[in-house]
Amino acid sequence: MISRYWHTLRYLRPVQFYGRLWFRLYRPTPDLRPAPAVRPVPGRWVPPVAKPVSLLGPATFCFLNETHTLAGAGHEAAGGRDPWNDPARDKLWLYNLHYFDDLNASPSPPTPPPRRGEGGKKPGLDAEGGMPAAQNSSLTPSPRVEEGWGEGEHTESTQRQPWHLALLQRWVNENPPGYGNGWEPYPTSLRIVNWIKWSLTFAAERGGVAVALPPACLQSLAVQARWLSRRLEHHLLGNHLFANAKALVYAGAFFVGPEADRWRTLGLRLLARELDEQILPDGGHFERSPMYHAILLEDVLDLINLAGAYPGLLDDAVLALCRVKTVAMRDWLAAMTHPDGEISFFNDAAFGIAPTLADLGRYADCIPTVSQAHPSTSAILATIHVIPAGKPESSAKEGSAAIVRSVGAVLSRTVPDLGPGFPAGTTGDGGPSGGTIPVIPPGMTDVPCGWLCDSGYVRLAAGPAVALLDVAPIGPDYLPGHAHADTLSFELSLFGQRVIVNGGTSRYGSGPERLAERGTAAHSTVQIDGADSSEVWGGFRVARRARPFDVQVPTGEGHLQEVSAAHDGYRRLAGRPVHRRTWGLTAGRFVVRDTLDGGFASAVARFHLHPAIRVECDAAGGGDANPGGAGGAGGVGGVAGVGGAPAATSNGGAVDPPASQDGNGVESSNGRFLLPGGQAIHWQVQGGRVSVVPEQWHPAFGLSVPTQGLEVTIAGRQCRLELAWATGS
Repeated sequence: MISRYWHTLRYLRPVQFYGRLWFRLYRPTPDLRPAPAVRPVPGRWVPPVAKPVSLLGPATFCFLNETHTLAGAGHEAAGGRDPWNDPARDKLWLYNLHYFDDLNASPSPPTPPPRRGEGGKKPGLDAEGGMPAAQNSSLTPSPRVEEGWGEGEHTESTQRQPWHLALLQRWVNENPPGYGNGWEPYPTSLRIVNWIKWSLTFAAERGGVAVALPPACLQSLAVQARWLSRRLEHHLLGNHLFANAKALVYAGAFFVGPEADRWRTLGLRLLARELDEQILPDGGHFERSPMYHAILLEDVLDLINLAGAYPGLLDDAVLALCRVKTVAMRDWLAAMTHPDGEISFFNDAAFGIAPTLADLGRYADCIPTVSQAHPSTSAILATIHVIPAGKPESSAKEGSAAIVRSVGAVLSRTVPDLGPGFPAGTTGDGGPSGGTIPVIPPGMTDVPCGWLCDSGYVRLAAGPAVALLDVAPIGPDYLPGHAHADTLSFELSLFGQRVIVNGGTSRYGSGPERLAERGTAAHSTVQIDGADSSEVWGGFRVARRARPFDVQVPTGEGHLQEVSAAHDGYRRLAGRPVHRRTWGLTAGRFVVRDTLDGGFASAVARFHLHPAIRVECDAAGGGDANPGGAGGAGGVGGVAGVGGAPAATSNGGAVDPPASQDGNGVESSNGRFLLPGGQAIHWQVQGGRVSVVPEQWHPAFGLSVPTQGLEVTIAGRQCRLELAWATGS
């Protein structure tokens, strides 16, 4: 325990120590003076990204796949408890209650999903039990973005606007200044921005001063800004402090006068520092979470949008920095997005929290200064580094190669919907053609090996395959709160369908579920002696952490795309073992090879599968492990040689596929992954005993979906997984 605390605290910055002490001891008195005047809106306000609908009735909310009704005034329905701070509710659910995201939501409410634990079809899944429905809906163009101002009706329906007004007034009446969850800095920051966005939308539609907020809410908004300016989260830093600064800038622009100027100046000063620190040179957010990266990208776009509504009010240097960072951030998110249009699951990441790449792209394209800075023909520049064959990691950081075509340019292409088995916007051969939904096509081969070297991720693409590899540090040493023990994990999409995945995130806070989801076993990587590669503990703590080394990212035209790396996360164990992994990708084959150095008692390689994937295992002796002599010792070689015997199909329980001995005396198992579209992906494992085991995938908060995975107990020091598929179909 002492060691764990030492290895956690030793990385923290001094401000995180004295800031936490100051935050706990200093409680400012709320400043209840009248609010400053509201500033006229001389410029153009662009509709922001539409949030998911969470208000399902006058007081019924759905957050994190859990639906509850807010008790009435007087707390009679909550047994005397304060419904805004009900201890029976999860902390994050209560936070969402105070955000007021629904003010800026899409006007068409969805059907509320069943509560967690209820029977019937799992919430958020499509009819085939595949990708969560939220993914498909997120790709639907938002009418708020595409209609423009002054041409459509009000973004809120006549039914929902009274709900919002009543809820705003109720929040002011039932949440006294400085008390409860709603007055903590982070929900205060998000609520300030949401209230102002809603009011600016109202003003933009009417061409005047923002007047949507009732007088009591305007007064409360000023009190919140004053409170926030004295409760900044320096002890947490990261995305929390960024949200604090953004809220102060919004409040300082919305109101007029010396007090508002002070808020705005403070926020801009913080943003100038945090933008430079938090957004890495390759465009990635420094916490290495694609979900939080998308949230920060929306924040930066919101700031540029605000500057357009109030010309000349925001600092030119900060705005210039925002525009530069936006270009790199969009390209980074494109590189870390699967062909289905949704983010990859590294570190804390889940669907339904952050806007999708498509949503953010539509938003950015409507902001003149952003669309001009990021045309569809722009180059990624140094964002993704193509490394000449044989050159080591340092070559990338020297900017040794140029990019011919950007991910952003590829995103401008569209493809049709091929129907069941294919996510909208993908084709069977990975080739783009005419259509309406912008996606990353599976056939994106113009950037064959993309390395986001500052963040530590690699994107491989060939034919219908896209592999996303984690060779990254777990995050900033002083801020690993959203880190998972996922070093050298990967995710793989084939024919537009996710095949191999990481476990995802369904819970925050402390508890066994949160700990398990952050652990190594929940990720497609190797676990040694039952330990986590990084010592994740609590809800957001990390003690000793894995550090990648020997990262090699070579590429050569027409040759195997091969990436290799090692990490030292297990060297704290008695035998000081080291895990090394190599990934190789060609047009019809994907190979993962694991090598273990040092002493250890047991090692397990896990390959978690998407719920839409069906697993078949070949009977003993079925299938030639080396048809036609191709593929090297024990290789799959050609697709046609696999599966010559009856198959044993896994139906949810643990299944041990038949193992055979290849010519080198190493255990080998093989079978097929069957995709919803009918494609068969042939798999073979060498070097260990394979079991098909039941697992849980966590694609969204509050959501766990049954799935399966290959669990390989490594027999010696090497293990190899090879996937092969037909390239001409």
